[in-house]
Amino acid sequence: MNDNINEIRLKKFRAVILGLEGVGKSSLLDVYSGIEFKEDIYTNFMTSDYIKRIKFEDSDYNIRIFDTPGRERFLNTLRGYIRNAQIIILVFDMTKKDSFLYLDKILELIFETINDNKVMFVLIGNKADLRDKWEIKESDAKKFANILHAKFFLSSAKKEQRELQDFLDGVFQDYIRI
Repeated sequence: MNDNINEIRLKKFRAVILGLEGVGKSSLLDVYSGIEFKEDIYTNFMTSDYIKRIKFEDSDYNIRIFDTPGRERFLNTLRGYIRNAQIIILVFDMTKKDSFLYLDKILELIFETINDNKVMFVLIGNKADLRDKWEIKESDAKKFANILHAKFFLSSAKKEQRELQDFLDGVFQDYIRI
């Protein structure tokens, strides 16, 4: 009975992670959830979700993060996840320019779909450890983040796991403060 009462008191919000197939969305969420990074590349063909519980200022929060497939043919199926999200995390691969350009298509869908003015944007450039293969300038990514008023982070799910966890915890805490 007590657990049910605590679950009711738990504050909840939703996030969605979007980006082209292969940018590392699932790997980022695995690492954030405390799952060890895997070299194997796998593709999501359906949306999965992660639940992360954080404590902030003596309150408990459940963050439900929807990990979406990154194929263009699934774009229209994303509307429901976008519509109900308070935080939208856009991910691109620093080594693949097409993954950065794909964000324009996603943004078009987002701005057609969102129904809440209190949406926080986050932009993550993943695979930052492969600096010699970058196809996107960090300055271009920062400009894009500034246009969206997004929090920006260069990440490597493979090498910067603690930094990623700290960054996303900070994002969620910043959202709670709003």
